[in-house]
Amino acid sequence: MHTAPLATEKLTLKGNGLITGLPVTVTIEPGKANQGVVFYVQQKPDAESPATIAIPARLESVVNTERGVTLASPTGQTLSIVEHFLCAVALCGHCDLNVYVQGASELPLMDGSAKVWHEALVSHFGAKLHCSQADLELTQAVFFRLDDSVCVYALPASHYQVTYAVDYEHPDLKNQWIRWDSKEDKIEDILKARTYGYLRELPLLQARGLAKGVTLENTLGLTDEGGYTSALRIEREPLYHKVLDLTGDLMLSGINPLRLKAHIYALHGGHGGHIGFAKKLRKALNLA
Repeated sequence: MHTAPLATEKLTLKGNGLITGLPVTVTIEPGKANQGVVFYVQQKPDAESPATIAIPARLESVVNTERGVTLASPTGQTLSIVEHFLCAVALCGHCDLNVYVQGASELPLMDGSAKVWHEALVSHFGAKLHCSQADLELTQAVFFRLDDSVCVYALPASHYQVTYAVDYEHPDLKNQWIRWDSKEDKIEDILKARTYGYLRELPLLQARGLAKGVTLENTLGLTDEGGYTSALRIEREPLYHKVLDLTGDLMLSGINPLRLKAHIYALHGGHGGHIGFAKKLRKALNLA
């Protein structure tokens, strides 16, 4: 089944950044076939000049993976928090997009998940339920270890599957895991899972000039007592957000992970683990 695009006009969304808290405007249009996602970031967000710098959504552009993925151009222009948007792109099948960002050097957080992005893309452009990219068959195991607590590996499978495990100092996330199967499970389980963090860390982050856009609506806070700052949208929501992040991060390899015939296993993966794994995956697929 293939749903034709509903429109070719540009799509515009607005929201506040997670890091700066500043308002950000994003304009999206279809790109050329096989170009992938390319971000165009305004050189000076407060300037009248519309001059932009292109930053391809590729592994070669990644310069930081602390609390999100930051991309940069060769000239040093950066763009942060791209993973939620890229997950939405993967799950709706639009592989080739031009994305213009104005207001801050980060994508807006929206509701903290990929749901707003996905709904807007599907509503405006339609859904390519079968991405134009061909399926990629993994023929060998791919293993990446970042350190003693972080590893990500993949085994050949008939389609994209993820098993994600964590062992956090939080009652609901102690020795926990989930499995998500692209053929059997709902994409909504991934899309609606919000970003999260320990509530006690928020003042320290904001003192560093970070997390200025955090609200009770867009971020799920983990309390020291073992609870959350708001009701969960789905049981073990933080683990589903890990699958969201992984899916978005893998888009930076130039591969829509929904086309990957592999079962990926991650333990405490994080963005650093995801990116390191993605680099080894490209080599294993002879795409490097």
